[in-house]
Amino acid sequence: MHRPFPGLTCRESLIDAVGHTLGMTMPLGRDISIPVAEVADAAHRVVSYRGRGSAKVFRLLPLTFRLTATDHDWSTGDSTEVTGAMTDLFLLLTGRVTRIEKLGGPGADQLCRAVAI
Repeated sequence: MHRPFPGLTCRESLIDAVGHTLGMTMPLGRDISIPVAEVADAAHRVVSYRGRGSAKVFRLLPLTFRLTATDHDWSTGDSTEVTGAMTDLFLLLTGRVTRIEKLGGPGADQLCRAVAI
């Protein structure tokens, strides 16, 4: 019988599944297709999650920038726009900056400076 960890939902599991899958396949140069709607759902949960975690600083990015996906109807934030593929935005929100150079928009350079890249 499955017993979820108290206080966590299936969305936190989705964050882990997407994040760890990308974290394992990207360094190996492997392309894996994760449905963009699932990545967007995981990114939405990262932004709305109020818990603690190592990516806490990155969850604050929507307060400084407007992150807008170029391959899905998803955005968050109200300031200078940064655009990119949903996967690249998810990686950024979870503290992974390995594909930050793929992001664009008027706020991309400022974003790179903000995360000290």
